[in-house]
Amino acid sequence: EWLCAAKIGGDGNIGKGIYTHFLDDEGMVRADLTVIRMADRCRVIDGADAGPRDFHYMRRTAEDKGFDVTIT
Repeated sequence: EWLCAAKIGGDGNIGKGIYTHFLDDEGMVRADLTVIRMADRCRVIDGADAGPRDFHYMRRTAEDKGFDVTIT
């Protein structure tokens, strides 16, 4: 949820797809995508050509911020 402009967490969003944006440290849009919230994890759906870029952005951000997450 730290990367997304829309609220992904919370019990009300479980099982729902949420259209959102990835933001950088300055609040600028890096990507637009859909996040499907499951009980204890999320699935990210974005454009085919943007997938590798966004995957590496999520991993790099998680490592830089010290988040305890698994990104596959």
